Amino acid sequence: PWQVMLKQADGSYVCVAESSSRFTLGE
Repeated sequence: PWQVMLKQADGSYVCVAESSSRFTLGE
């Protein structure tokens, strides 16, 4: 399974994983 972390303009990160369609915004 792949996992990608994207850094947003405000410095927070978004984690996108194949096993979940849910985005985690610094929670």
